[in-house]
Amino acid sequence: MAVPETDGPGPYKGHSGPVITGCWQLSAGHHGQLDNDETFAGLQRRITLGMSTLDCGDIYTGVETLIGKFRTSAQHCTPEMRSKIRVHTKLVADFDTLNSVDAQYVEATLRRSIRRLRQEGPLDLVQFSWWDYKQGDLMGAFEAVAALASGSDEREQLVRHVGLTNFDTATTRRILDTGAPVLSTQVQLSLLDRRVISSGLTALCADRQVAVFCYGSLAGGLLSDRWLGKPEPAEWSAPMDAETRSLTKYLLVAREFGTWQLVQSLLAVLRSIADRCVAWADDGSSSSASIAQVAVAWVLQQPGVTSCVIGLPRGAGIPGSQGAHRSEEVLASARIKLGAADLEAINEVLSQSSGPSGEFYAMERERDGRHGKIMRYNLSRIGCVEHAGELVEEWQALSKALQDSKGETAAVENPSKLCRQLRWEACYCLKALSEPHAQVAPDNVASLKKQTAVRNLQELLKWVETADVDKQSGDF
Repeated sequence: MAVPETDGPGPYKGHSGPVITGCWQLSAGHHGQLDNDETFAGLQRRITLGMSTLDCGDIYTGVETLIGKFRTSAQHCTPEMRSKIRVHTKLVADFDTLNSVDAQYVEATLRRSIRRLRQEGPLDLVQFSWWDYKQGDLMGAFEAVAALASGSDEREQLVRHVGLTNFDTATTRRILDTGAPVLSTQVQLSLLDRRVISSGLTALCADRQVAVFCYGSLAGGLLSDRWLGKPEPAEWSAPMDAETRSLTKYLLVAREFGTWQLVQSLLAVLRSIADRCVAWADDGSSSSASIAQVAVAWVLQQPGVTSCVIGLPRGAGIPGSQGAHRSEEVLASARIKLGAADLEAINEVLSQSSGPSGEFYAMERERDGRHGKIMRYNLSRIGCVEHAGELVEEWQALSKALQDSKGETAAVENPSKLCRQLRWEACYCLKALSEPHAQVAPDNVASLKKQTAVRNLQELLKWVETADVDKQSGDF
C-alpha cells in the first residue's frame, strides 16, 4: 500500500505523507527493554509502506540515537531506504535552564541531534518548543534556531526547516509575525481534544500556509475497537495506573472530554460509520474500516491539517502480527472520506462533551495540575554531567571500533566527522560545566561526578587531537 498524496498547505505538500511515524513510544521509561532487531524491522516496514518520515525529539530519551543506529545498520537499512528517510526532531530546552538558554545552547542541542541521528547534512526539520512563556528569552531562542536554518559565510547551516510544537494561538502568531519561515506546527488533535480548532490555531495556520502535524489522534489507543462496549476500566479513576505513559496522558484528556459513557457513545458512532466505510488497499482488496481509521480520517479532514503522527506499535516488523496490521491500518485511514451525514453524527456526540476547553496546551503548562504533573520537564540535559557521559561513551565505542577494524575504515562510518562532532560538543560541555550555575557544593557525590566528567572530557579532547584517524580516513 503506497502513501496517498498529501493535500496539506504550503511548501510541505506531498513531503511527509498523511501518516508520520511517531517514535515517542520508543523512548526509555515508556517501555521495557526494546529489541532493536524487532524495532528496526518495524521501521523497515513503515518505510517500505511509504511512511518514511520519523518523528522524534531531543527529549525522547534514547530515540535519536536509536534512529541513528537504524540508519547506519547495513543489515536493516539499505542506501535506497536511507535516502527516503526524513527525520523531524525537536528542540525542547529543559525547564530549569530556560533563563540561561542562548545561541550556543541552541547550537549545541542541534549539533548533538545531528550526531545522534547520524544525519548527513542539516537536520530535516527542527520543531521548537518552550515550557514556560514567562521564563527566559523565548523569541531569542527561536531566532537562534531560525538563524541556523539559513546559514551564511560565517555560520554553518544546521537545519533545513524550522517548525513549532505545543504553542498556543497567540504565541504562534507572535512567532509568525517575525517573518521567519516556519514550515509547520505539531499539535495535539483528536475527537477527544479539539482545542486547536476552537482556539483558532488551525485556522491561523491555514491562513499563514503553515502545515499542521497532529499527534494524539488515537488518544493513546482509546479511540479503537479495543475499548468499544467495555465497562469503565479501573484506570479511568486512576490514570496513573495505566499500562503506558501514553494511556495515562490520554485517559486524563478523556476525563476532560466527559464521562466514560460519553466516550462509549462516541465509539459506538464511530463503529457505525466504520461499518459503512470501505478501506481500500493498493491491490484492489477492501475491508470494512475500523474505529481507529475513522478517528484518524476525521483529523485528516480538518482544515489545515497535513498529517497525523501515529506511533510505531510493538511487533510492527513481525509479519502477520497485530502490530504489522496496525501499520497498514493507519495508512489506509487516509483513503477514507467522511460524508456530511458521518460528520453530523459525530458532531452530535461532540456537542455533549465538556472539554477540554481553553487555549491549546494551557492545562499541560500548569505544573501543579493533573496534566502538568505527568510531564517530564528536564530531559534534554545539554552541557551537563549526563551529556558528558554520553560523549565519553561515544568516544570509547569509536576508539574500540577503530582498533577492531585495524585500519579498515569501512567498518566505521565517517570517523573523521564523528571526531569533529565529539570535539565541538566536548568543548561546549567543558565550558558549560565551568559556568557558575553548574557549580555544586564541594565534597559531595555531585561534585565528584562533575570532576570525573571534566577529566573524561579532557581525555576525550586529547585523544581527538592525537588520534590517527587522519591516516585511516584520509580527511581528519
